[in-house]
Amino acid sequence: MRAAILPCVLILTIASARADEPVDFDTVKQAAEEGSVEAQTTLAGRYFRGEGVAADEKLALQWLERAATAGFAPAQFYLGVFYLEGTVVAQSEGDAATWFRKAADQEHAEAQLRLALLYEAGLGVSKSSDEAFRWAKRSAEQGLGWAETVVGGYYEEGVATKADMVE
Repeated sequence: MRAAILPCVLILTIASARADEPVDFDTVKQAAEEGSVEAQTTLAGRYFRGEGVAADEKLALQWLERAATAGFAPAQFYLGVFYLEGTVVAQSEGDAATWFRKAADQEHAEAQLRLALLYEAGLGVSKSSDEAFRWAKRSAEQGLGWAETVVGGYYEEGVATKADMVE
């Protein structure tokens, strides 16, 4: 079951601009240049999608790395996705795991689930169902639906935990 979920969950998820983000590209760029990690991440997404500006994957990566290096969990998560998928950067499961771990340690639910799936598959980290279950459970405790499904599979199959059809 978990192996079937892995490809579905590992889809690039830089979403369209949220309602609370500035709409004007120049406003976002100015805020990014002034050091706002939120704006840097938004700007990366806009360059990646070509939203309000010509698409430029290299600039997208530069802005995303800037925010991720500054410790912004959403940027770390997206950078992990880039490395996992080989989008803009050379594919590296180890680098993906590193960035997911940084975001996961800050309670980023999606990063926790992606890290769990990497542990389950042994991609970029040593295979460990125990670590996979631990990270998936932390993500599920935050209400992430996919994580709840994955954790349910662990309880159903009794992998890394006692089988429990009620849990």
